[in-house]
Amino acid sequence: MAQFKVPASPKLYTVNIEQFKGVDFSNNPTQVANGRSPDAVNMISNQAGFPIKTQGYELVYDFGSRINGIYRLYDGQEHLLIHAGTKLYEGFTEPTLLSDNMADQRSMGFQMSEKLWLLDGASFKVYGKFDDTYAVKDVTEIAYVPTTSIARGAASGGTSFENVNLLQPKRKNSFLAKKDETTFQLDASEITEVLEVKVLDKSGEWVVKTVDTDYTVDLALGQIKFTTAPGESPVLGRDNVEVLFSKQVSGYTDRINKCTTYGIYGVGGTDNRVFLTGNPDMANFDWFSAVDDPSYIGDLNYSRIGQSSAIMGYRKIGEYMSIHKEDNEQDPTVYLRSGYLDNNNNPVFSVKQGVVGVGAVSKYAFANLRDDPLFLSRQGVNAVVTNSITGTRFAQDRSYYINARLTQEPNMEDATAIEHNGFYYLSMNGHVYVADSRQKTYEKNAVSESYQYEWYYLDNRDARCWFANDESFYFGRTDGKLCKFNDLMFDLDEPTKAYWTTPLFTFGELIHYKTLKQFILMLNPYLKSSVDIYYRVKSVEKLVKSQQSDIFDFNNIDFERFTFNTDDGPRLMATNRKAKKFMMIQFLFKNEQPESFGFLQLALNYIILNARYKGGS
Repeated sequence: MAQFKVPASPKLYTVNIEQFKGVDFSNNPTQVANGRSPDAVNMISNQAGFPIKTQGYELVYDFGSRINGIYRLYDGQEHLLIHAGTKLYEGFTEPTLLSDNMADQRSMGFQMSEKLWLLDGASFKVYGKFDDTYAVKDVTEIAYVPTTSIARGAASGGTSFENVNLLQPKRKNSFLAKKDETTFQLDASEITEVLEVKVLDKSGEWVVKTVDTDYTVDLALGQIKFTTAPGESPVLGRDNVEVLFSKQVSGYTDRINKCTTYGIYGVGGTDNRVFLTGNPDMANFDWFSAVDDPSYIGDLNYSRIGQSSAIMGYRKIGEYMSIHKEDNEQDPTVYLRSGYLDNNNNPVFSVKQGVVGVGAVSKYAFANLRDDPLFLSRQGVNAVVTNSITGTRFAQDRSYYINARLTQEPNMEDATAIEHNGFYYLSMNGHVYVADSRQKTYEKNAVSESYQYEWYYLDNRDARCWFANDESFYFGRTDGKLCKFNDLMFDLDEPTKAYWTTPLFTFGELIHYKTLKQFILMLNPYLKSSVDIYYRVKSVEKLVKSQQSDIFDFNNIDFERFTFNTDDGPRLMATNRKAKKFMMIQFLFKNEQPESFGFLQLALNYIILNARYKGGS
């Protein structure tokens, strides 16, 4: 009797993915690592590094014009300011109009000396308390008046003391007069106006003199002619004549008014000065202020950085200030500034070449992610780092996994960024790329030998500018809406929609067909959640499971989705829905409801068929 031999059952293979990363837009979907996604939207990492649905956002206030800047001043109390269109407001929910003559373009601001200083490319403004009243002023109104000469003789000489202030035309000269001198030569000719003349009397008190009675003025020569000689100083060695005058120098004030960006740097860690740049007429120049006083910028306090390419921004790197320039394929793109105080306690800043080849493309995308100074270039997001052996500084790529998409973005010069809670948010064209500082990977295919961040991608977030304080995270939109992130999972009135796509699995087998036997997804536990699971074969998506994953809670009962489930542990979503005779397969998890969503692990079983692939679709 012939024996019948039962064929062996096909071997069952299992794939488990227990660790997830971010997106990978740079590799082919078949080459993406198992834990990354070639296509995910509105998913971000939680504290443990697992993908969860990002926050939604709510409307705080509609300002009606595009939002150009959001700022905070703290001078014992908090002041929140909004630059929208041509107006500046205080307050987010019940705003008060402060000014209506702002330039309708992106602005920048910084706090120094208990005031907020604003750059909008048209005028340098300051907000703060003046004579017990809060107000916005042009800095020219409150700018420091320097004494440019002291111990000056009637005809000449003396000591140059302070530089002319670019921000206003006023200056002082003080003289040490001799007995019979009546004509006093100022340190400038072609002056605009004499504002005040004072003489020290015999008791050592200043007395204001009257023009045309006590003295006359020759504006062209820059001379004061007294009717009666002031005489020698009643106090030995003390100047006894002081003249306050103005001299308009064409273009001086606009050198600063047209600036659009800044950096804070100083000597010795406590010497804080602001450096201003971005004037399109002098794109490779920057100017620095006096210590803690942005209202005083001396006319000699400037540097010309390289050739004509524009300075884009600044970062602090150890003892240096890095100066980032746009890429013109000729100029070095990063310079390093250092400083010291000379014997007269005056600052001396020197600049040396730092990096060649990677230039910044946006003034608004600089941010420090932890201690990593990031900036946006045409090649992606970069950081300036130091070679530990040679000490040479160079730019390292930090965005390998998103560069294929990021570098194709239009309008990169308008990109804006912020660091918040360990994430770098980079916004452009209505969506956001997010880097996680806690997740770093050494990618063998990246040009850079240093680490890469894990990245995530958010859509429907038109963040023209960002703002964060201790309590909340905001962004301002081009349509004038100020929005705040929250946990309600609505993008304004629409549910936050999120999905995650796995790599395109070949299971290492390109000869034989496969059949999927089972798929299991482990979900994060939330009071209210759900998932739609899709198989994608030959670019066709098929919904195979749609299931809620709610937890019963007395404080949050929803009778439309009532559940008796009280298990607050992770939930398993299993489907035995087969996918037959495929060469490649992909899985897609969606959540488009106003609820939380996230996952921890997935597993699948498949078999390899005896049938071989013979070509075709």
